[in-house]
Amino acid sequence: MQVILGIIYHTIGGISSGSFYMPYKKIRGWAWESFWLFGGLFSWLIVPFIAAWLTIPYYQDIISQADGDVKQFTYLMGLLWGIGGLTYGLGVRYLGMSLGNSVVLGFCSAFGAIVPSVYYAIYPVEGKTSIVQSVEEFHLVKGLTIAVISGILSSFFNFGIEAGKPMAEQAVANGANPLFQNNVTYIVVLWGGLTTNFLWCAWLMWKNKTFTDFGKAGAPNGKNALYASFAGTLWFLQFFFYGMGESRLGNGASSWILHMATIILTANLWGVWLKEWSGVSDRTRRTFLIGLGLIFASIFLVGIGNAI
Repeated sequence: MQVILGIIYHTIGGISSGSFYMPYKKIRGWAWESFWLFGGLFSWLIVPFIAAWLTIPYYQDIISQADGDVKQFTYLMGLLWGIGGLTYGLGVRYLGMSLGNSVVLGFCSAFGAIVPSVYYAIYPVEGKTSIVQSVEEFHLVKGLTIAVISGILSSFFNFGIEAGKPMAEQAVANGANPLFQNNVTYIVVLWGGLTTNFLWCAWLMWKNKTFTDFGKAGAPNGKNALYASFAGTLWFLQFFFYGMGESRLGNGASSWILHMATIILTANLWGVWLKEWSGVSDRTRRTFLIGLGLIFASIFLVGIGNAI
C-alpha cells in the first residue's frame, strides 16, 4: 500500500511539473525573462514558504540552527540546479514540450539517480517538420545544447534534497508529518535556484529593456500575472508531492526516476495535444509510441522493485 501511495504522489507531482509550462503559453506581450521571473517568484520563494509554514512546525528554527555546512552545501546544489532550471525553460522554449522535456529530463533522471549514490559511496551516512510548425522559436542545435546542459544540472536538485536530509529529519523530530519533511529543505535549495534565475533574468531585462513589461501598455498584464503565478505554483507542487512520494517509497534514486518518468510522459502528452508531432513520419511516430510504452513500463518496474 505504501508503494502504491508513493506512485500516486509521484504521478500527481509529475503531472504538475509536466504541465507547468502550459500557462506560460497563454501570456502575451511580456518577454520570456519577464514571465519566467514573475512565475519563478512563486516557484522558488512564495509558495515554498507557505508550504513549510503550513506543514513544518518551527521551520525557521530548523533552518537557522542547522549545521552551516549542511545549509551551504544544500544552497550550492540549489545554485547549480538553478542554472539547470533556467536552461530547462529555454530548452522547452526552443524545442517544444515533447522534445525539450524528453531530452532535459532524460539526462536529469540518469544523473539525479547516479550522483547521490556516488556521493554516499564516498561519504557514507547512516520529426523536425511538425515541431517547427508548432514551436514558434524552434532551434534544434541551440535547443539540444541547452537541454543537455539543463538535464545534467537539473539533477542536482535531487542531490540538494539528499544534502538537506538533516533538516528534514529534524522536522520529523519536531513533530512534522514525515509526508512533508522535505518542505523545509526545499526552502534552502530554492534560495539557490532563485539566486541564479533572478540574476540571469534581471540581466536579460536590463539588456532587452523589458523591466517595464509588468505595466506594459496594451498587454493583458492582469491575466499575464495570473497565468505566471499559476505556472509557478504548479511547478512547486511537483516537489511538494515528490516529498510525499519519497516518504512512502523510501528510496531517493527510484523516487527520482519515477518522478522524471511521469513528467516526461505528461509533457509528451501535452506535445501531442499541441500537435508538435502531427507531421512526422510513421517511423518517428512508432518510435515515439514505443518510448511512451517504455516510460509506462519503467513506472511499473520501479513500483515492483520498491515492493520487493
